[in-house]
Amino acid sequence: MRSKKNVLTTASAAHVAELGSTAGVLKLNADVKVPVAQGFLTMFPRAIYAVTRASQVGFNKYGKWFKPADFAATNDPAILLDASVRHVLDEAIHGPVNVEKGGGLPAAGMEVRHAAQAAWEALARLELILLKEEQEKADAVKK
Repeated sequence: MRSKKNVLTTASAAHVAELGSTAGVLKLNADVKVPVAQGFLTMFPRAIYAVTRASQVGFNKYGKWFKPADFAATNDPAILLDASVRHVLDEAIHGPVNVEKGGGLPAAGMEVRHAAQAAWEALARLELILLKEEQEKADAVKK
């Protein structure tokens, strides 16, 4: 009997193969292709699910889907870095699971791993950094 890990990885790889060799490939420019499915999705299916669950818990708690642009007004990715580090410290002090508390919100009592929340914050920070770089390049071209 195959382990769940092998089943998920095999199923994901089979899905990519079924769609074709260019499935899941993100073209950043005419010369560069990034294998998103093979280079990310099939490598970290459980982690991606955990980060997505953390995102859902955040939506339930705050009533909106946060996007890195929501943090762009501060022009400071350090806010997201601070949040990520806080989850790492909370995990070290309180253990791996965070039970979200909220006054009657659907997130009340929902468990989510601090590591997943730290990963969400890290991804949001990276997205914000990349968005800023793209904007700076676009602004430079306009000048």
